[in-house]
Amino acid sequence: MSYFLTSLKRVGLFPPKEFKIKQRIEEIGTPLKEWDISINYGIKTGFNEAFIISGEKKDELIAEDPKSAEILLPILRGRDIKRYKAEFSDFWLIASHNGYFEKNGSKIPRIDIEKYPAIKRHLDQYWERIKNRSDQGDTPYNLRHCAYYEEFKNEKLVYPETTQSNNFYFDNGKFVIDKTGFIMICNNKRFLLAVFNSKLFKYSYRRFFSSIELGKQGYQYNKHAFEKYPIPKISEKQQQPFILFVYMILFCKDKEVELVINPLYSAYFEQIIDGMVFELYFEEELKSAKRDIMQHLGELQELTDEMSDNEKLVIIKATFNRLYDKEHPVRKNLFLMDSIEEIRIIKGLDK
Repeated sequence: MSYFLTSLKRVGLFPPKEFKIKQRIEEIGTPLKEWDISINYGIKTGFNEAFIISGEKKDELIAEDPKSAEILLPILRGRDIKRYKAEFSDFWLIASHNGYFEKNGSKIPRIDIEKYPAIKRHLDQYWERIKNRSDQGDTPYNLRHCAYYEEFKNEKLVYPETTQSNNFYFDNGKFVIDKTGFIMICNNKRFLLAVFNSKLFKYSYRRFFSSIELGKQGYQYNKHAFEKYPIPKISEKQQQPFILFVYMILFCKDKEVELVINPLYSAYFEQIIDGMVFELYFEEELKSAKRDIMQHLGELQELTDEMSDNEKLVIIKATFNRLYDKEHPVRKNLFLMDSIEEIRIIKGLDK
């Protein structure tokens, strides 16, 4: 972003064409803070060198005492979170929590480190560093109290605090997140994920809503700024195409190597989502130019968790082949969408 545009942003002023885009986003969308969501930062250990360990060290501790496995959880750092994907770096959290309440109201007591002798011996190596740290629980062996600890076990959206792009991932409860990332607990997870990973969001969040910028490319998802971002509240039926394409993208990226899935599948589905998100905010412009997407999608076959991987892949291939046909209106309209001024600006093509 040029110094001139940065200066304009600080005082809330933008070139007329960009201001029009900002106005439209605010008119069409509802700020996230008015959705039923909660946003929280990841786990703070107070001393990562002791409490976040390598996969090799994890294996050593379990070999020494198999009970250690009970409190070793896979953890993602902000840098591990990519768009629709997590690149697990084989780091593990010693999850010696300080106790928490479950949703049913029952109290889970804090971890008694004496029951995990191998882990205690590991932590004792760092005693001088952990005994006086500020982020600790009832004992230096415990993590600081976290009122939302149970949420890490649930389906959630995760994203890095500092980034150079819009990298959001749907986690089904497999990972905890460290302090360089955030978790979002919400309904409509896959629909919101589609919007957050879109080109429109990438452009407009940084241009209009981000409050902290780092260098030429970096910026932060400051919670107070993020909660102001407006997203259209649409019906469950209207969300279904977004949800389906997100499901297919997540499946393709997760199984890409195992099932030898063509990466073009997920890349094209992301393009379709970009087009649908443009249509959410600029429906009149797209329909007037006959560049709309959603009415041309046709019947989309649903994927379910009960299906086998091969059954899902058959549906994904068929969906891709149909919509990627060079004569299909979805492919044609995606290719010609840059004829619309607002979309050229958002894509950075209107220089």
